[in-house]
Amino acid sequence: MANYSAVPAILPVFLESWQLSNAGGGWLAGVYLGGYTLAVLPLVAITDRVAARPIYLWSTALTALSCLGFALLADGLWSGAALRALAGIGLAGTYMPGLKALSDGVEGPRRARIVAWYTTVFSVGAGLSFVVAGEAATLFGWRGAFAFCGALGLVALVLAWIALPHSKPPAGRERGPLFQLGPVLRNRPAMAYVTAYCAMVWSVTGMRNWLVVFLSFSAALQLEGAWVAGGLLIAALASGVGVPSGLLGNELAIRFGLKRIVIAIFLAGAVGSAAIGFAAPLPFTAVAVLAVLYAFIAQGNISSATAGTIQAAEPARMGTTMAVHSFVGFSGGFAAPFVFGLVLDLAGGNTDPLAWGLAFGIGGLACLAVALAVALLDRPAGR
Repeated sequence: MANYSAVPAILPVFLESWQLSNAGGGWLAGVYLGGYTLAVLPLVAITDRVAARPIYLWSTALTALSCLGFALLADGLWSGAALRALAGIGLAGTYMPGLKALSDGVEGPRRARIVAWYTTVFSVGAGLSFVVAGEAATLFGWRGAFAFCGALGLVALVLAWIALPHSKPPAGRERGPLFQLGPVLRNRPAMAYVTAYCAMVWSVTGMRNWLVVFLSFSAALQLEGAWVAGGLLIAALASGVGVPSGLLGNELAIRFGLKRIVIAIFLAGAVGSAAIGFAAPLPFTAVAVLAVLYAFIAQGNISSATAGTIQAAEPARMGTTMAVHSFVGFSGGFAAPFVFGLVLDLAGGNTDPLAWGLAFGIGGLACLAVALAVALLDRPAGR
């Protein structure tokens, strides 16, 4: 995960040195999840047929090699985007296959908590990546930062090779077509939480990929002598609060009802997106606090939405359902940074406070839309 937030952490450098538009910067940041989206359907659905361990190991190797390739070969938007897409394919082969390996054969609240810990610890890697990649770029330049992330990926490969147990292919698997999407798409409760996951990923990814640039803009508006340090640490903290946020959201959902809590968190996220979007001129301390608070709210459904999909999935189609969950969810993550940057360009650029408000507001609209979708779709049959 060391490379996960590497481009967002260094995005101001790429915008300047590669002379990218905001839309181009959003494309470079978002294509990582574009590669994920491209590969996640086959790589996760096939775990209904084969063991996840070899998929996990080969994908970890691809992640490490793509980082090393970026350090050596990237020299502009298109070469950089191609190598980041390969890293995204590596993520597709590690994230959900690992989750499926952990949650198979476990039911009830224990499964929900396993999902909660797994998905929220994802935020630890995403958050630390800001610091690891950003500080490495400060010390060694951006090429050195990606080389360092690639080296950490190789370490991860060795650890996984040693520690990941050999597992048997799933028992009782069907011999029909691998992609039986029809039954999954007709599963209304499951699709309610697939949609919820998409909106959550959209709002969180838009925020994560542009937060360092946003904080730099806010710092430039401050009076001389104001505290404006720690942009990378603030971005890392904003990502890292997904751990307590996701765990808290999951426990609230277990206690008070999944549907009710998911909708409440999305409504709060819509309010938070409006607050942070227009906050840039405020004192930098207030901006930092609002950014972390908004990130905490936005990531509250990071595990609940996934637990809802798993809970509603048919056991024989668990792998395919999770593949659809990831495909739809991270399609939002792929599109969000580009749309965010495009809105910035169309609304006046990344030095216009109104443009930032509108760009963050797109995530708020997604939260409102999916709150309605969950309310309508997650209903008993016949209602």
